Amino acid sequence: MQNHAVTRRNSGYLYYSAVVFFLYCALSCSAFTVALYDSRGISSAQVGILLAASSAVSIFSPPIMGLLADKLRSKRRTLMLCLLLGGLTDLLLPLLADSFWALLGISVLGNAFRGATFSLFDTWLVSEAAVAGRKLEYGAVRLWGSLGYSLFSLCYSGLTKALGSVDIAFYLGGALMLLTALL
Repeated sequence: MQNHAVTRRNSGYLYYSAVVFFLYCALSCSAFTVALYDSRGISSAQVGILLAASSAVSIFSPPIMGLLADKLRSKRRTLMLCLLLGGLTDLLLPLLADSFWALLGISVLGNAFRGATFSLFDTWLVSEAAVAGRKLEYGAVRLWGSLGYSLFSLCYSGLTKALGSVDIAFYLGGALMLLTALL
């Protein structure tokens, strides 16, 4: 009986570690945002506007998505919504990057979902860890997120140099975010 409990505990650890790993692999594409703007010839002033607007929306989106999660009574469903829409905006970002106004809209929208993803994910993970029978250590699971972010930042960097385009980081990041929503 003890062996069954250990197996169940390990499978929960593996599942949540895989989810956090893929999530942070996906989110690491955001480190290449300024490089994308630069590749499209966006001026320094416009980059400042894009970053300021994206940062501003990141302040307001977590509480709004938290209210939505409370209304839906599901952190998980709200997190999946943010992952799906964040993944789609990452996929669209390189396609719309030639127009400042389209870029502003998609950047702000995407950052609203990415900004809320961090807090929703952490809240969901902590609540899942607290469920009886799931003896998860938050720090041990969260470690995989740091590892995923670091490894994929290096992978994206290598791919962008090899392919000569920063777009690949957002296509892979968006795809990984959609994969995380499926997990």
